[in-house]
Amino acid sequence: MPKASSHFWWLPTSLSIVVSTLGIVALARHAFVTWSLSAPLELAMAAYNATMQLLFGWAHPYLQAALTWVGSFIGWRPALYPHWKDVFVVISLIGVGAGRASWRKGDFDTEAFALTVAPILGAAVTALGAGLLPLQSPDLITQLLIAASLGLAFLLFLAVFSVAESEVALLGWGLIWASGASALAALTTWLLSLLFGHVGGLGLAGIASVVVLVGLFLIGDHMVESWSTGSNDKFGLWWGLTILGGFVGAAFVFAVDAGLKLLGA
Repeated sequence: MPKASSHFWWLPTSLSIVVSTLGIVALARHAFVTWSLSAPLELAMAAYNATMQLLFGWAHPYLQAALTWVGSFIGWRPALYPHWKDVFVVISLIGVGAGRASWRKGDFDTEAFALTVAPILGAAVTALGAGLLPLQSPDLITQLLIAASLGLAFLLFLAVFSVAESEVALLGWGLIWASGASALAALTTWLLSLLFGHVGGLGLAGIASVVVLVGLFLIGDHMVESWSTGSNDKFGLWWGLTILGGFVGAAFVFAVDAGLKLLGA
């Protein structure tokens, strides 16, 4: 199958990086509520929040009603907090990155579809799991649970992928990856709590840290394979770069914000 035209693949990639950049900034603001942005960037975040409300706001009451119905069987009335949308955007980078890499490579088969859709479904499950917990809770266990919810994304990702590829063995790998992702996100959250002296909001920082590590792993794996086998397949490189693109963009936003504040001081 011919490769996707270079005139088109960059557009969805650029849009995904812009949205994920703002999603990561939103998560940082959730985690560090005392941090304020300069006026121009506040306008950008307002536009992002309006876009998220337009895209996902309609689903919130239906999701809340469904969760309330499920909770009624065990005498629990769960509350779905707004940060679920930002969690979904950031974790979806894994699926978006796979989709972008498949597009550039010109692969539109079942495997490419599964690699794109399965992580996004997993991101939705994790977003709901993290969204059921109060983000600013000072309780360390609550923050560790928010961070550990990332494992749900990896479990569903490999479960869907195993069905699409008819490889039952991937279910076992799903349990391993899910456990590892949960443990690593929780460990990162705990270490950050020691560093900053508080725990409120740091569960999201743990999730974001593991997503960054996934991007770095994909790039590193590509480099090792390219060096050892001479392979020219850049799928993993494109995948990893798309994931990291949002975080690089967020770092740029933080730098611009600091510069604007200095100029205004």
